[in-house]
Amino acid sequence: EDWTTLIGKISIAFTRTINTLLHDAVMSAGKTLPSPTQWNVTGQLQAANHDDFIKLVSDVATATGTQPIIMGTKVALAGLKNMGDVNYISSEAKSDVYRTGRIGLFEGIEIAEIPQAFAPNDTSKYLVDDTKLLIMPGNIDQFVKLYYEGDSQIREITDRNALMDGTHEYELVMKFGVAVLTNTRFGTWTIG
Repeated sequence: EDWTTLIGKISIAFTRTINTLLHDAVMSAGKTLPSPTQWNVTGQLQAANHDDFIKLVSDVATATGTQPIIMGTKVALAGLKNMGDVNYISSEAKSDVYRTGRIGLFEGIEIAEIPQAFAPNDTSKYLVDDTKLLIMPGNIDQFVKLYYEGDSQIREITDRNALMDGTHEYELVMKFGVAVLTNTRFGTWTIG
């Protein structure tokens, strides 16, 4: 294997691991909030649940003092159009649905799309949950922390007695992790 190609593959694998840790931390962070039943709601995106959804959005706005942002994958956000009678929405909002497949604003609340991705080498498995919407405060500031402790250590084994075939062995050791600070309130809506 070419050394540069090998380092490139290691870099991609490391980045994928970090991104997976960050994603998992964000998607499970709502369970660590005080009174998780208030901030984690499950229900269909339909007109009957409209008021419960608005209450969750309102609770986030009240707790943080900012206008929330609704975040989710394109599939999850597309369900917001089922939350009420779309006949009253403006022609511009209808045009948003036609152009993007989802509404641009939900009752004045900004919407942000989380990009979807396939699992490595498996197009039948998605990496981002299509059944979860995040209601995040507009002023949330890096509530997921990536910590990297100490220096990375590289150990090279070149002893010809240990490696009779003349190869070189490298071992990379590092300590890192992800933590979520949940002092800022946010909500999750699980479509179920």
